[in-house]
Amino acid sequence: MKKIYCFLFFLSLCFVRSHAQDLLVTTENDSINCKITAEKANFIYFNFMHDGEFRKTLLAKSDVRQVVYNYFDETIIEPPKWKDAGSFKRFRLSVNGGIGYRTAENPDDLPSVLDNYLDELKSGGTFSSDFGYFFSETIGIGVKYNYFGSKNTIHNVTMDVNGDAVNETGSVTDDINISFFGPMVSGMSYSGNRKNALFFNLALGYLHYLNKGEVIGYNVRMKGSTVGLVGDIGYQIGLSETFSLAFTGSYTIGTLSKMKIGSGGAYETLKLEDDEKENLSRIELTVGLVFHR
Repeated sequence: MKKIYCFLFFLSLCFVRSHAQDLLVTTENDSINCKITAEKANFIYFNFMHDGEFRKTLLAKSDVRQVVYNYFDETIIEPPKWKDAGSFKRFRLSVNGGIGYRTAENPDDLPSVLDNYLDELKSGGTFSSDFGYFFSETIGIGVKYNYFGSKNTIHNVTMDVNGDAVNETGSVTDDINISFFGPMVSGMSYSGNRKNALFFNLALGYLHYLNKGEVIGYNVRMKGSTVGLVGDIGYQIGLSETFSLAFTGSYTIGTLSKMKIGSGGAYETLKLEDDEKENLSRIELTVGLVFHR
């Protein structure tokens, strides 16, 4: 019977020891209550709690003066509940707004007035919305909508509008709208505290261009569509269990090889030569709100 008691006592002691916590004393005499997970040639890896949050980190052995295993009997360091299977956020909806800049170069040998006009037309406002469903903590699929708009006007332009050798003087306006819609693949990489995350999106879909222009009193419409590619990379900061603030950088790629030009519903399709193709590529910087659950 005594052997049984001794054996049970030994088991209970081992159980307590296996759940006990360790003590690290740094060279600056800071004491760290932690659970050491690995000790290698140059580093000590451990878990600890900071302001109620579970964290993982490491210290160089040169910064550690003393290591005491199983120093504390109580276990207060526990992995967060999100590690349980199926507890990750499956749905992600984001709405973003910001600024965009078209990266196409201006034609050569333009007058400085027109060159400046086109440069100003490259900048505009942008809006996007994404919806994603995640199969795992890191990978998901969804859909993306993106819009870019810019507008500019130049005055005192003299030109032959009708091709009748009669010049007219007035204003020229470009009102450009570029929209994208298509499926996307998404990825997430969460921080140690699970509140923040690095994310990326890659979408391939329909890219549409519309310029609602006006040339010396005449309305002119130019439109076309092509296949577009949109890539995002950003960082979201958790505000609550269901909302985050996201900062995103994006790049859109697309080129129009033909365009419809007309007015009043009558359009003519023009095939654009290599030096005439409309480059729709642009970069964007946006800030948005993310809903996830």
